[in-house]
Amino acid sequence: MWRRISGIPGLVFAGAVLWKLIVLLTLGQPVPFSDAFFYDGPVVNLLNGGSYLNPSLALVLPISGTKVFSAYPPLYQAVLWIWMSVFGTTAEAALWLHWVLFVIYGFALLAVLRELGTPARWVNIGCLFLFGITFHDRPDSLALACGFWAIFGWLRAGRTAAPNRPNGWAWLAAALNVMTLATSPQIGLAFLGWSWWLVVMECRRAGRPAPWRSLAASVVVPTVLVLAVRGGAPLLWDGFREHVTQTPTLLGWQTENAVGLFKSQVLKLARTAPGILFAGGCLAWWCGRTGRRALTLLQARDAVFLATTVVAAGSLIFAGTVLLMPSVIQWLAYLQPIIVALTLVWFVRLDIPARVSPWLPRIFLGLALVVGVRAVGISTWGVACALDSNVRKSVQRAGQAVQDSPRGATVVVSAAFLYEANRHRQERSLHADWLYSYRHPTSLAQRLIEVKPATLVLTQFDWYRRYEPFVFELQHQTNVVRVKVVNTAGVRPPDADPRLQRILQHISWAPVIVELEWQPKSESQPGERR
Repeated sequence: MWRRISGIPGLVFAGAVLWKLIVLLTLGQPVPFSDAFFYDGPVVNLLNGGSYLNPSLALVLPISGTKVFSAYPPLYQAVLWIWMSVFGTTAEAALWLHWVLFVIYGFALLAVLRELGTPARWVNIGCLFLFGITFHDRPDSLALACGFWAIFGWLRAGRTAAPNRPNGWAWLAAALNVMTLATSPQIGLAFLGWSWWLVVMECRRAGRPAPWRSLAASVVVPTVLVLAVRGGAPLLWDGFREHVTQTPTLLGWQTENAVGLFKSQVLKLARTAPGILFAGGCLAWWCGRTGRRALTLLQARDAVFLATTVVAAGSLIFAGTVLLMPSVIQWLAYLQPIIVALTLVWFVRLDIPARVSPWLPRIFLGLALVVGVRAVGISTWGVACALDSNVRKSVQRAGQAVQDSPRGATVVVSAAFLYEANRHRQERSLHADWLYSYRHPTSLAQRLIEVKPATLVLTQFDWYRRYEPFVFELQHQTNVVRVKVVNTAGVRPPDADPRLQRILQHISWAPVIVELEWQPKSESQPGERR
């Protein structure tokens, strides 16, 4: 019976989509993460009667915050503008867009696996890892959807190639690569490298020339666009450079606190991509064991694709742990279903011992449970948090706190509540994660003294992750400021427990509202008493 059910094509993918639909309808999950309004803010501000800029970033990014938003390529904002013009500028509207983009990515995933002839049973086991994708509120959603459809296009181009005839699939794939770059430069470069590597390896396997014109176009077109912006729109170029210089996307060789960093990254990898790590280890072991026979099997089309995907995943692991920001590791979750499914296919071909073969799918099932811990948490603890304070009740409380602030006052707001705060244009709402440059971090308590906000409206995640100790520090300086903290959560969220923060976080909408009454001429340093 299990084999019959597991052989139904698309069954687990449909289950993942349905689960996301239910938790979005009933719980308003996932709660928008810290960077969500960074990218959505200019569209929200424009549709709320302002200009195409994000005023919540004004302290750190004056061009994108006060003149024109140019911190990132504009394709995602164009799609978001069309969507929000119809469905409104709320956080829930943004979440629905990302659900649709997840579905589009999922269909690309299924199309790739079907193109490679992957049995439905292995596809379903691979798709179990989709339950690990529970954060998607950035341009990454659109970039990954475009990127995976580009990969599918290159695969179809290889199958439909004909001598001396233009290949429409190759040109479509190249256009999708350009769209990926126009959405997220980092993800776009990753998919561009993967696409080139895949096409060259596949053409070498099949003994046919590569579609060099379309491949070249995927590089030339974005290069020309960048040069055109740099030469013809200097303000936009300066805004992009302003963002690059303020955020540590490229961290360089990380040598400080190497042991602590290694432990942190290993934990993140083990939580995000255990299927990739296990599959890579097994493939390396079996390749070494079978020797030349493994090289023969690598001539198969799906084996070539698997090899290029493993190389792409390995590159992301290296980049996310050594060179780039750790958030790069989150992209591995989107590669994981393909690697798991194709690895299971390869295990069958390798004719592994009968005593071992039944355990491999079971191990992947166990690893899928590891990946799905947050999904389980959302479906249990998240339900309790939503019953205590649901999304609409929480957003209403947050909006009321902003509205009750003195007219013209500064309010510091978490990303999830900035969609509502932007509607109250008489206050200056600043992004809680963008009070200072990440290149030049400073004491948050000192920064709050400099900015002197009247109110903080924070998610449970932001409160326990950053703000709580600094606000408590300010509470002891009654000669500087009087502080009143109102935590509206009746159910204690996992963010409140340091032991759970790395496992389950950011599942409560209940805001923490901090009222600050600044004393005249309060310029004391944190910890200083008069």
